[in-house]
Amino acid sequence: SIAQAASQISEVARYEISGSDDDNSSNNSNKKVPFVDFVSRSAFDMFYTVMYGESPQTTNSAKVKPEDIEFVKSAKTAFDLTGVMLTNPFEKVFQTDTFQEFSVNMDKVMEFGNEKAVDYLKQVRQESNSEVVVETTTAASVVEDGEDGSKCPVQALKNGSNSLIGRLANKDVVPDDELGTLTGPM
Repeated sequence: SIAQAASQISEVARYEISGSDDDNSSNNSNKKVPFVDFVSRSAFDMFYTVMYGESPQTTNSAKVKPEDIEFVKSAKTAFDLTGVMLTNPFEKVFQTDTFQEFSVNMDKVMEFGNEKAVDYLKQVRQESNSEVVVETTTAASVVEDGEDGSKCPVQALKNGSNSLIGRLANKDVVPDDELGTLTGPM
């Protein structure tokens, strides 16, 4: 859940961010990341949690997977370069180095996102075929049936399926072959 992901981020922030005063644990001192990268990783963990129901914990050096860090770096680079290309449309027209770098990074983002979405969709379908029913809940039903009558969409996710993709898959809103493409950059 989002709350759990935020808690995990908060727990590691004091020793993962470079420049923090807490250098008592020598095993983490060489793994510190700049604040701006920690924030990017935090954002990735939160979005990933919404999409897939759990956090990859990229903010935790002890648990992070290299492919997740590569995705975060590629996404950050691609979106940084988007700003450059918006201010200078000739970057795309003349296929400059900036545009080439954007294309390489955006391709990595789409490939990673598509792969994760398809893998997760297979998992959801497999659970459905095994008669493990993942119930979905709308925000409206949380208001009617919820413990606290909250209208919060996070509460709706908490009470229902733990991921956006799981909810889409269970409702057959999007065909399987299109789901990965639609959610790729997320």
